[in-house]
Amino acid sequence: MLFTKPLEQLTADDIRRFAARFRENIRVEYKSTFDQSVRRKLPAIVASFANTYGGVLVIGIRAEGGVPERDPRGIALDDHEPRLTVENICRENIYPELMPEVAVIPGDDVDHAFLIVSVDESPFAPHAIENSRKVYVRTGDSQNPYDLADLEMLSRLLRRREGIRARWLEFVSESEALAQKIGHVTLTPFVDLTVGPAHAAHKLASREEIYALLRQVHLDPRYQLHRGIVLRHPAGAFVSRPEPEGTFVNLGEYGLTFWRHVLSDWDPGRIDGFGNRVPSGGQLYPFWWLVAPVYRALLLTCEFTRAIHFLGQLQIRAQLVNCSNKAFTLATENRSPLEVTPVVTVVDLVPALAYAESDDLPSSVPELCAELLYQLRWPFGAERAHAVDEVQSIVASYLQKLGARF
Repeated sequence: MLFTKPLEQLTADDIRRFAARFRENIRVEYKSTFDQSVRRKLPAIVASFANTYGGVLVIGIRAEGGVPERDPRGIALDDHEPRLTVENICRENIYPELMPEVAVIPGDDVDHAFLIVSVDESPFAPHAIENSRKVYVRTGDSQNPYDLADLEMLSRLLRRREGIRARWLEFVSESEALAQKIGHVTLTPFVDLTVGPAHAAHKLASREEIYALLRQVHLDPRYQLHRGIVLRHPAGAFVSRPEPEGTFVNLGEYGLTFWRHVLSDWDPGRIDGFGNRVPSGGQLYPFWWLVAPVYRALLLTCEFTRAIHFLGQLQIRAQLVNCSNKAFTLATENRSPLEVTPVVTVVDLVPALAYAESDDLPSSVPELCAELLYQLRWPFGAERAHAVDEVQSIVASYLQKLGARF
């Protein structure tokens, strides 16, 4: 980081000291306006910083020959939301998606300001622009500050991505091992959800922040974790709620959430000659009871991303485990035995995958619930599978019963 304090704490004097110290180089660039010409160049500038060593673009300072002017005062920004404009330009024109840190720093003169765009070196480079066809890197030349990458540079950038999938796998393996150590081992069906940044590149939360958040949410009745306990581990903390319907939740420093929920069975019983319900001894798992744990896991993701100020694409991975040859019911209510038809699947693990933008949360949670449940329901039963709109209707009904509010 080139600045010695967070961007939101910078002042006009800090910008002037920065300009006195740094001329344009491989990590610094200045622009004197925020007109359409600069906006068109913005994707290439931001992507080239991310593809090389990171850097800072300061808008509001003239730089002749790469040397910034003395005593800059900032410029009048005709855009009422320049920060949002930068974010939208980057979101729509850089692939994979890249979101820089942006701040507007008031100048000394009325209605004048500096626009700061800070970009970290990206481990999921190369980032391309212009319909994913051009990849720029920094050269350090003030006359030509960025240029197209050659094959050797592209190869180096692609190697950065290798650790991202490994980071997800390590977090899931760590979570599964912790769950096993505290006794969350079962042969009955359970659902696992792992949610977090699609490109888990940087640590976003400290273990202290994770512990504080879990202490807060485990007492919130919406999560049904109040009978559980919060325990610490070297990288953060987790919540364990005992059987029946055991739940295990782990949060990671890279913004990842792991939620495991063990399904409870339901015995519809039979009606004897006196009209009494008699247990049948058979295990039957109501499939649509999955709506509640999926919803709660996504709700926790909303809390987590908001707490760590994450902005970007989220990946949601779900899997239903130990379901082979188990009897499930697709009935949407606790009906009598005559109305309950068991369904089975021959696969032991059913996966589901979805993506979402963090700034679309929490309004997109019902839609995400329906998408995941549609995928998890697909292998069950030999009759016609539920259509997407049918699943959406069922999920909406269950969320209404849960009193789901965002």
